[in-house]
Amino acid sequence: MNGWKRVFFGGLVVVTLLFMGAVIALTLSSGRSPSAVYRDMAAREEQGYVMEDEAMPAAPAAAKPMKEAARRPERKKREAKGMARGGGGAVGGLLGANMAADKLSADAAPEPEEADGEAGGEDAAPTRSWFPETFLFVPRLVTDGQGLASLDVKVPDRLTRWRVLALAHNREGAQAGAVTSLQGTLPLYVDPLLPAFLHAGDQVEIPVQVVNTTDAALRTDVVVEVEGARKVRGGGALTVPAERSVVQAALLQAERPGTLVFSASVPGRDAVERKVPILPTGRPWSAERSGTLAAPRQISIPGVEDAEPGSARIRLEVFPGALALLASELERAPGRRGVAEDAYALLLAGRGPDLLTRLGGEVDAAAFRRLTITASQRVIQHGRSPAPGQAALLAEAALAHPDNPVLQRLGERLGVALAREQRPDGTFGGGSGWTLPRLLSATAEGVAAMQAGARDEASKQRAQVAALRASGAFERYAGRVDDAYTAAWGLYSGAAQGTLRGTLATLVRGALVQSEDGARHLPVPRGAQRPDGGRPTEAEATALAILALADDAEAAALLPDLGASLLAGYRPGWGWGDGRTNLLALRAVIQVFSAPMPEKVQVILRSGDEVITQGTLTGAARREVMSRMVWLDALPGAFALTAEPAVPGLGYRLVAEANVPWDDSATTPGLELMVDVAKDARVGRPVAVTLSAAVPGALPFEVRHALPAGVSPDRQSLAALVTAGKIQRFEVEDGLVTLWASPGRMGQAFSVTYRVMPSLAGRLIAGASQVKLTGRDSATWVPPAVWVVK
Repeated sequence: MNGWKRVFFGGLVVVTLLFMGAVIALTLSSGRSPSAVYRDMAAREEQGYVMEDEAMPAAPAAAKPMKEAARRPERKKREAKGMARGGGGAVGGLLGANMAADKLSADAAPEPEEADGEAGGEDAAPTRSWFPETFLFVPRLVTDGQGLASLDVKVPDRLTRWRVLALAHNREGAQAGAVTSLQGTLPLYVDPLLPAFLHAGDQVEIPVQVVNTTDAALRTDVVVEVEGARKVRGGGALTVPAERSVVQAALLQAERPGTLVFSASVPGRDAVERKVPILPTGRPWSAERSGTLAAPRQISIPGVEDAEPGSARIRLEVFPGALALLASELERAPGRRGVAEDAYALLLAGRGPDLLTRLGGEVDAAAFRRLTITASQRVIQHGRSPAPGQAALLAEAALAHPDNPVLQRLGERLGVALAREQRPDGTFGGGSGWTLPRLLSATAEGVAAMQAGARDEASKQRAQVAALRASGAFERYAGRVDDAYTAAWGLYSGAAQGTLRGTLATLVRGALVQSEDGARHLPVPRGAQRPDGGRPTEAEATALAILALADDAEAAALLPDLGASLLAGYRPGWGWGDGRTNLLALRAVIQVFSAPMPEKVQVILRSGDEVITQGTLTGAARREVMSRMVWLDALPGAFALTAEPAVPGLGYRLVAEANVPWDDSATTPGLELMVDVAKDARVGRPVAVTLSAAVPGALPFEVRHALPAGVSPDRQSLAALVTAGKIQRFEVEDGLVTLWASPGRMGQAFSVTYRVMPSLAGRLIAGASQVKLTGRDSATWVPPAVWVVK
């Protein structure tokens, strides 16, 4: 159905809108209370909209669907116009989840009619293929002088009940809101239930549900077509009772990696097309190269002769220098939690505007204000009673906001507390079990934080005194500083002074390692420790090396190569690591790659004369990471990667991947993983999975358990493992559950059981499971297991 609705807000001028599904003319006018919402639900009826609900159950259910049947749409996607009425101002939006369509049942119905009757026409139905759960987010829409604002939107192909949320506020801060829903449906439609992926070798039954929303039984044919896999059976004639649904099963055989294109239709009525990746099952193999595009690069990668057919692929990521990474971190930092992460986010909120301006970016004042509010609340909570070593992070972050009196007072209090932590011998921290590397790195971090937060004369004096005392500690222990990580801390913070700086700089330069592609990094020295007692990552050590050697004339030519490793090591989801690592790495990237990007840069990857992939960085794309994935018949041994024009601050990461036969190289001595799955797996019934792992020594580790298509983990059973202290945390992705062992269980026997729920029948192959030492390359793979689900 299609209609328009009115929403009334008393005297409101600024409106926040969320559209999650149909063509709506949403009017907000003055004079009524928000409780008097949504009138004229069916003021007018136009052509229907094709929107599918992916949450529709595959098996029939008891409830009836809505009887409002939409007319057949004339085109695949439609445009909708939303209209907001207020008194003039800004309109912003928050996304909400769509409501599932009413469930359907398949009880018998008498006297079926032919499907080409009144419920539809004879023309071919458009194919539905765009199925987002939410599709529009309007963060800020400004109303005009009449209080009106409109926007055009594309409506998805989902058939479902959609939720519309409107939030409003005026410039004086008055607020209101309202929610309504719309039903998108068709008289007769088809709804296949496909998994997020399949594996090569899977034989799976795909439920295809045909739904009749009319008040008469219908006879029709179901047509199932498949590309990229073999159809064993599927489709045929059936009768669908009135206001009910019927389910058929299509049996498919996925024979090789690639893409499954699954089409299901009821001729002349509805057609659906879905694409599902078919993943390889061999042992994962990869080779990686990284560097900068300051000049054309010739990249050599060893070939793989026995790769699984169809499994070869190339991933290219291009990082447009400091501006792109800063913009990415500003967007993602608020979503990470922890003391170091929250301090990092608050520091970004304070220093970000100046950095963006310097790098040629645009400052969104409203976004920075939101980031500051969110991060401030978290840091203030952490600052009430910070643990030793946390005051340095929190103080620097709070003092980065000189115009905020609350944060300034917090920063000053933490700065005074940090100064009190410095012992008479000049060191910060210290205690039972502390090693010398940790003591010196914590001392250097304390000095760096006090210097960064020095604003008035009192704080500047405290910072000078702290640096002088710390320099004495570094002088006393200079003969015992034999790792480049600790030496880099002393140089970066300024705690090492005089002739000692030259000695430590020589130590850092001598420890740098150059890889085959020309990029350099600082390996993590044996025995090195971070200020919090953890083992630093290679990204953190490399970032510290850049910051430590920034003023070293002998290292000037090495900095771009070090920066290349940082650019290639960046991952949008988590940056370079935790908050401490991200803070150092982003500073290092800005230190090396501070020159603005050219207006337009074209990146081309070739193998011989063939262009493998290419992309252009221009406009807003210059602030984003470019990512390309290309599947190949075979992996070439050599590539040419160029940027036109060449840009020193343009980093790249090229990864060649394939799947090869399983052998002993998939195991690491001392790392063991066993997976035990109950044998009586049935659709819709919980299945117990037991994971057992053995790890040498008291080392942190994680278990990555791969699941077959259509098998979902039970989050409640995983949460119970956290509550019981058996695991520290877990993450769930499509076909994968990752468990982090609790610290108290490291080095001990590890065995946990959780539940999963199969939703598809067939002979299904899981991906490869893995036990891995956290932060290291050491891992043992378990070959894919075969599940038989009935």
